[in-house]
Amino acid sequence: MDGRWQLEITGHDQLEFGTEHLAGGVRVDWQSVLDFFIEDGVFKQGTGTASLLPQINTVSRPEGMFECQQESGIFANNDGQSFSTPHLRYRAFPMLGEVKQANVRLYPHLDYPGNYYALLYRCKTGNALGSFWLENSPRIARELSKRQNAIVKVSDSTYSRN
Repeated sequence: MDGRWQLEITGHDQLEFGTEHLAGGVRVDWQSVLDFFIEDGVFKQGTGTASLLPQINTVSRPEGMFECQQESGIFANNDGQSFSTPHLRYRAFPMLGEVKQANVRLYPHLDYPGNYYALLYRCKTGNALGSFWLENSPRIARELSKRQNAIVKVSDSTYSRN
């Protein structure tokens, strides 16, 4: 078990506004890489990195109803600091760990509220039902129980929502 180890974790989040039958948003792929060293059966040191992968895909329910894409924007955290989006809180972080029998338990050191990212995306549609939804939906969209501001813009008979 002694030696240098690397654990690569990939995943994705689906950020969307709407309902279970009519929704638009984006799928964001991410990756974390955890490097650590074990010597004489004891966890010695570890570090982690996190990144957002460049491919961001449209989510549309029903398929083809909405076209959504990432846009540049500004994010303000709870401390009042502003960042350009996309913003990832921790790109690198220290990591602790322990070895018990043949198992390794890793403890990434991430201050509350942990690692998170922020990004801005815009959805548009030329479909009459999608346009009606964007025009008449609530001003606040919900995503993972957090509230987001949403702005409706109309131009050339196409509705969009941030």
